[in-house]
Amino acid sequence: MKSILKCAAVVVAALLCASASSVYAAASIETLVTGTSYLGLADQATWLPQGDLVLEGSFIGGSLVNNGSISALAAGGTLTPAAYATLLSSFTALNVTGSGTVGMGTSYDGAIDITFAGSQASFGGTPVYLLAFNAATTAAATQVGVFTFPSNANNEYPTDMATGGSIISLDSASVLIGSSLAGLTEPYDTDQNFNGPNNDTMLSLDRVVSIPEPSSIMLVLVGLLGGIGMIRRRR
Repeated sequence: MKSILKCAAVVVAALLCASASSVYAAASIETLVTGTSYLGLADQATWLPQGDLVLEGSFIGGSLVNNGSISALAAGGTLTPAAYATLLSSFTALNVTGSGTVGMGTSYDGAIDITFAGSQASFGGTPVYLLAFNAATTAAATQVGVFTFPSNANNEYPTDMATGGSIISLDSASVLIGSSLAGLTEPYDTDQNFNGPNNDTMLSLDRVVSIPEPSSIMLVLVGLLGGIGMIRRRR
């Protein structure tokens, strides 16, 4: 009888351990439009289309150690493919069940109302970063924007990532990669031609473009010079 009870106790303990290991609590961050700031494309004339990818997370543990190093990836409104790869490899997303897309919770271009949830314990008490793309995946995107929020208790990840939650508005976002253009009409204006009240701000993306290497530029120049030489000889 004792041996049976002992075995039963072992089984119960194992089941409890298995149950505990499969359940976790996650912090949740609701990020939304509550005022006058919306996401837009690099042309600064088009609101970011519905279905495009939006990620929320942090750069903790990556090679980008501060906001300055993130901003330095872009020059003149563009990122090279190498800089874009560095951005993605240094970023860790908060959410564990999928990613957000433009239009979630709103059904409007440029607008979001997404609750991101995850259990990244190292994020506790650190700034929130939002990445927006002009496609449904990072691989297909040719534009990206990086936005963060002022460091205070209302805009940081909860200190207790197991139970905390907060709400963040795009109105408090600071642009690290991309640009900010004020005086536009919100995307709720169905014709989206910016002819309505000029009181909204577009948080637009930067382009990801290939920049020819110096050696490639030299080859092009040599080819042009050769072509000019041939034309002169024929004359």
